[in-house]
Amino acid sequence: MRWVFRLLFMLMLVAGVVLGIVYPRVLVGSGGDEIGRWRIYERGTGERTVETVLDISREVAVGAELRTEDALPDDLRLATLTVVVRDADENVVLREGLALSGAAVLESPQSQVRLYRAAAGILNGAEGAYRFDIEVADDVGPSLLSVDLVLRTVAASPDPRMQPAGFVLMAVGVVGFLLTFRRRRENPNSKPPKWGRV
Repeated sequence: MRWVFRLLFMLMLVAGVVLGIVYPRVLVGSGGDEIGRWRIYERGTGERTVETVLDISREVAVGAELRTEDALPDDLRLATLTVVVRDADENVVLREGLALSGAAVLESPQSQVRLYRAAAGILNGAEGAYRFDIEVADDVGPSLLSVDLVLRTVAASPDPRMQPAGFVLMAVGVVGFLLTFRRRRENPNSKPPKWGRV
């Protein structure tokens, strides 16, 4: 009978690990899928307008990839590069300065061109036609080579109730499994009396 309880508690432990550890990491690590990328600014030619139709009902993250010859300042969000998004009715649905996300990487070992990733914001329920523009301030400097607009679907966020439930299942599974190995203490009064002793 004990093996049935051991199996039950082992299953509870495995379910707790899946819900508490594996499930949140898989969702967070999966990230969103890239919808597309377009060159929206290039040194020498200036800004370009990007028009596209989004046929998905999920949230869309608006970001950019920047190519520069020199390191960029950390306070890039200060209206130096601003993404402006308009819907089909020409209403501004997003206007946000780009914020760097992470350090730069070299485009290649032989090149001194740096690649930066930046985020601008989220389009909620992005379904329909959109127009994307970028406003480049005069003080951005000559080191900015190009800016690519990058649109991604937003990764699904884990259900906040699942992780605590997983930890509870893990705790119950471990404690219950260990208790199945405890031997039952025998009651000394239950032993039959030995003859010949008073």
